[in-house]
Amino acid sequence: MDKYTGYYEWHPSEQGLEDFYSGFFTPAGMGLVENQYLIIYDTDGKVIDKYFCKNNEFEKIHYMTLQSDYCGTIKPRNVYQELAVHSLMDRRVPVKVLGGVFGSGK
Repeated sequence: MDKYTGYYEWHPSEQGLEDFYSGFFTPAGMGLVENQYLIIYDTDGKVIDKYFCKNNEFEKIHYMTLQSDYCGTIKPRNVYQELAVHSLMDRRVPVKVLGGVFGSGK
């Protein structure tokens, strides 16, 4: 069994992308669970989209920043930090756990 990370990285074919954007996929059909993120890559390995799974539907994730009186504006540096910021800001998810090795930008 794979370790649960809270996100799934998908590297679809061109046909897979077309089917996804045509609405042929659901989170449950892709094996995703509630509150899990989907990162979609193109054939060159670049992130092209990010989605959040809620109520067996995909919600598009937009770039967000955090405002802090102490630190000012906090901007995510990569896609994983973008998902972490979204998770922290989403009030529908009551319990949040961020983990990682030292220096990983938690």
